[in-house]
Amino acid sequence: MERSRLTRNLQPFKYELGFIGLFCLYITIIYLTDYQTVLIAGPIAIISIFIAYKIHHSAVINFDNENMYLTAKGAYEEIPLKLVTAVKLTSFTLNKMHFWEIFFTDNNGDGRSVTFFPVYKTLGFFMDKVKEKNPSAETNNSIFY
Repeated sequence: MERSRLTRNLQPFKYELGFIGLFCLYITIIYLTDYQTVLIAGPIAIISIFIAYKIHHSAVINFDNENMYLTAKGAYEEIPLKLVTAVKLTSFTLNKMHFWEIFFTDNNGDGRSVTFFPVYKTLGFFMDKVKEKNPSAETNNSIFY
């Protein structure tokens, strides 16, 4: 089977969010004496820059019948689906899109996780493949049926 993409491509949004964050930071610095402007623009700047950073360093996840392929921060990993222990919906949303988290043990036996925005067409199929390879894995499959 050919690889399917599990994550959305959010890279173009990092520039928009970074620009919004820097603009709000600029407004905060200019109007530093105006208490209300600092109260509004400061947190928006910090949150926007943080989200832009997270998107810039977000993982790209692909999968096939046997493995999950994780590319993050310039590193490439191939993780067997039998090592995936859970696929869970997180409580954090951005623009009505939910973040999901995959928990797995890497090839060294260390427990790790990766958070991502899914391509919903392939998420259900990915969960089915994880359950097929690791029946004890915890998944939120019920939201699709």
